[in-house]
Amino acid sequence: MPDFLKKAERQLTKVCAPGEEPLAAVFVRPRIDGETRRLGAPAAVAGKAPAIDHGGSINQNAVLVLTSERILAFGHGSLIGRVKGLIGEFSLDDIVDLALDVPDKDAKVPATLSLTLRNGDTTVVTPGSRRKQFLAAYQQVQNATSSS
Repeated sequence: MPDFLKKAERQLTKVCAPGEEPLAAVFVRPRIDGETRRLGAPAAVAGKAPAIDHGGSINQNAVLVLTSERILAFGHGSLIGRVKGLIGEFSLDDIVDLALDVPDKDAKVPATLSLTLRNGDTTVVTPGSRRKQFLAAYQQVQNATSSS
């Protein structure tokens, strides 16, 4: 399993504020439902849509990095797996809920990670293998914030 936090180090040094601590990272893919998959790849997957649209939807492979202040979204190169530049960010104050849905092993659908923002927008992506660690780190940050 790749350590995406380590892979993102170079990009993090460019965008993290002093004292902002990277805590966890997860690789994500845009959520494509069965109907979309049947009809063909959406423009986003083909590279013709913005990386993150005005509603906060992530439209390309990305690495989400949780820091002590926000969730950063970095592009991810599919050929050699390099973490690319910042494509968007979500302030922890703007996030109402971060939920992980892992279906039964018999189900033919992938797990989903849903990020709901204060303005009502929800981003749903298909997370990679470190999804539980990412969610646990997020919950720790939320608990620390609410208790202070």
